[in-house]
Amino acid sequence: MSLQPVDLAKVRRGAVLLVNLDPTVGHEIKKTRPCVVISPDSYNKRISTVIVVPITTEEPGRMALSCEVSLPMGIGGLTSNSIAQPHQLRCVDKDRIAKYMGKLPPEHMMRVHQSAQMAIAEISTDR
Repeated sequence: MSLQPVDLAKVRRGAVLLVNLDPTVGHEIKKTRPCVVISPDSYNKRISTVIVVPITTEEPGRMALSCEVSLPMGIGGLTSNSIAQPHQLRCVDKDRIAKYMGKLPPEHMMRVHQSAQMAIAEISTDR
């Protein structure tokens, strides 16, 4: 996939970006897919990588993990009901960014942030 330049000023905490996650190994989340930026803006401005939480399409009947966050269609530019997957947390080079899609509302961003903390055992996984 040929990636086009993205306005790096939009690469901020809470931004939903279309990111090329390939190549991958094993059970790592694959493809070009939406991801939400969780790294602090002080880092995002100064270094060439960002920390993202990949997002996948919600599949009916799929049992969600306790750290996953449901994201309704429409927010952050998402075109379907989706799930943020903090257990697939990634650091990606900005050259992998294909497109700026939108920004998560603060209440959803707070849930993604808390879920990322759960995924790295910074806070309890008991809900």
